[in-house]
Amino acid sequence: MTLSTSQLVERLGGYGQELASAGQLELANWLLFQAEGLDEEKADVREIRAACLLDMGRPDEAAAAVEAALAIAGPTARRLYLLGTAQLALGEIEAGLQIAQEASILAPHDPRMHVLRSRAELATGNLSAARTAADAALKADPNYAPCYVAVAQVARAEGRLGERVSDLTQAVALFPQSLQLRTLLGEALQADGRTREAQLCWADILSRDETNRQAAKVLAQSVGGWKRWRLASLIVVLLLPSVLYSAVITYLVAKGNALEDATFSGWLIAVGAYVAGKLFLKLLKERRWSAQLRPVVERALNVAQDADAQPLQVDVAAFAGMIALVTAPGVLLQDAEVGGSAATVFGLFYLGPIFLIALLRGLRSREQARADEFRMPFDASVCHCASLNFLSDEEAIAYVESHLAEPVGTLLPDVDVFRCGRTGRHWLLIWKAQAPDLEGVALPALFAVSGSPLEEQEERQSGMYL
Repeated sequence: MTLSTSQLVERLGGYGQELASAGQLELANWLLFQAEGLDEEKADVREIRAACLLDMGRPDEAAAAVEAALAIAGPTARRLYLLGTAQLALGEIEAGLQIAQEASILAPHDPRMHVLRSRAELATGNLSAARTAADAALKADPNYAPCYVAVAQVARAEGRLGERVSDLTQAVALFPQSLQLRTLLGEALQADGRTREAQLCWADILSRDETNRQAAKVLAQSVGGWKRWRLASLIVVLLLPSVLYSAVITYLVAKGNALEDATFSGWLIAVGAYVAGKLFLKLLKERRWSAQLRPVVERALNVAQDADAQPLQVDVAAFAGMIALVTAPGVLLQDAEVGGSAATVFGLFYLGPIFLIALLRGLRSREQARADEFRMPFDASVCHCASLNFLSDEEAIAYVESHLAEPVGTLLPDVDVFRCGRTGRHWLLIWKAQAPDLEGVALPALFAVSGSPLEEQEERQSGMYL
């Protein structure tokens, strides 16, 4: 495949667009950066890279890329939208608002421009103008998801988010993959006092994104608060058994019983209190949370706890209290031997088994997770071109060597294109040698592409919001 510089840039731009659309932002950004180096006057490539950088959370670089595109080829609706979005992300509210106003004049029927203006007006506190712009966006295109987000954000700022439950429910049905819309729906249901439905909504969000801390915290708080459950668990495991253990030992030794008998009786009472407390918590959970919510609520409690630093303080306080309670018999009876024996027995025969069980459960959970992740070795000799879009590491190399027998050519050093002889599908292979700065990407990376240059992709996507 012998391409001129212009053709090569077009093809790299097309591949970069496909990679970005598929969520491979690091690879897309790197590939588009290579295209920029080959032709500094290609505005479209800089525009696509700006959108990619915004998705990567790098608005300063995105703004620079869009400004370069504007200097090369002048303003378009999309370029102004990208620049305005970058300015708002950088906190340049007035600049973002001015760009949004210019963009609305340039493309009055483009919903993106109204969404941008709504965000800018909302950031300045002009709720009336923000609402007008959001409504205009929804009127321009009711099939554009950010329109519903803009309307809901204005309603939230006005304290009327609960009135938008119906609209957001319809929006989620139209765009089921949008976690932002689902989050706004959860907030709207809460604002409208529909607690049960809100819980189910937050549970659904957490089931789709297990690391979503907002959903975890809100859900944990709505079902009683993870801190209260954490404290209740510590009371059941440490504090209550410690109190009973110390009380029994102190009473029996004071009555003249042998220290061994007293510590054994205290241990039995502590174990009994632990078992009874655990059963009580279990029954309370079953009564409080339905079977539908229980698994996801327990996961929410864990995520919320991990996201907050206070559990460590609570744990330290509980352990300090336990130590004080366990050694209390020695202090009360003024006998160091009683205190030392009580602490030793409690540590070895009560805390020891509990921590051992917790360790075994952790190992079992880890093994279960490994079992869930396990899959059969990838068969590189079979054609997977119709079902796969991305391969990396050893699987990428094996698939190239065993199946993609038709190399199309080389785009850049260590960036090759292969073709499947059975389906005709193209694959882009990116080697590690020429991409040393990519973070979070396992290279070599093999990605299925259409093989269309940038200009053909733009023709196919005319009328869409890129």
